[in-house]
Amino acid sequence: MRPPRASGHVVVVGVDGTDDGRRALRYGLSEARRKGQQVRLVHAWRDPAFVAPRMPYAPGPLEREAGAEVLFAAEREARSWGFPPSDVETVLLHGQPVAGLLAHQHDASCLVLGSRRHRPARGLGGSTTTGLATRATVPVHCVPEEWDPAGPELRRVVVGADGSETTGAVVAGGLAEARCRSARLEVVHAWWPTEDYDLAAGADGLAGEWEEVARAALTRMVEAVAGPVPEVRWTVKLYFERPAAALAACSADADLMVLGRRARLGPVGLGLGSTTRALLATATCPLVVLPLLRRADQALDDDSVAAATA
Repeated sequence: MRPPRASGHVVVVGVDGTDDGRRALRYGLSEARRKGQQVRLVHAWRDPAFVAPRMPYAPGPLEREAGAEVLFAAEREARSWGFPPSDVETVLLHGQPVAGLLAHQHDASCLVLGSRRHRPARGLGGSTTTGLATRATVPVHCVPEEWDPAGPELRRVVVGADGSETTGAVVAGGLAEARCRSARLEVVHAWWPTEDYDLAAGADGLAGEWEEVARAALTRMVEAVAGPVPEVRWTVKLYFERPAAALAACSADADLMVLGRRARLGPVGLGLGSTTRALLATATCPLVVLPLLRRADQALDDDSVAAATA
């Protein structure tokens, strides 16, 4: 399973004038500068919805004008970072944010937006994050509230690995991110028994057997992906714990976490599993969701996957 080709040359950032949008802008600018790429700032304005007679009403032209002001401020900040006019593009769209951002992924290296813990009344957080991570064909960078643009770089990138056929692609994506950050890579695999019989048999024996097999298999896989003379220092970390909980703890001292999206046939919402959905709400470092495709007949049930990939 190959990772998405990084053929794009533009970092596409969703901006909306909120704290989430400003956070996404600063992260996106730092990514574009780090990778020597152009930046495209996208704002989607929508017609107001009537919910109650006393709700304030902003006519379409005013909404559009407000969106133009958001883009003007974002472009001004990009210029203050040293980006020349030729490397900054602004796009004002009328419609849903997810559709608007997806329409600009054809030449994108990644899509960036701010994420928050609770679904907002308006803006680019919450369901927009999930919708974009579910449907994008390029990596999606989700920037949580805890991310501090002025904070020190920890030089640590974490990859969630489940040992499935997509793990090699996720590790390859993590290696690329670690390389451009001059960071070390930690390949994290977590597992917790879900069957009553396994739990009754005793955790200590299961943990020892699982660790021996998992470490050997993951080490061979990472060696195959990284090559005989790897450019990035890496290590395999194992946790006898529920994947979402283990990875959330790992995010506390990481610059970035990379996960794979296990896509399936059927409704769009099934593209994200329970682990990725949980980490969108709990990870405290920026989270990258890679659009990896798994055949529907090979997909495993989320509750039985010993994975960080979801």
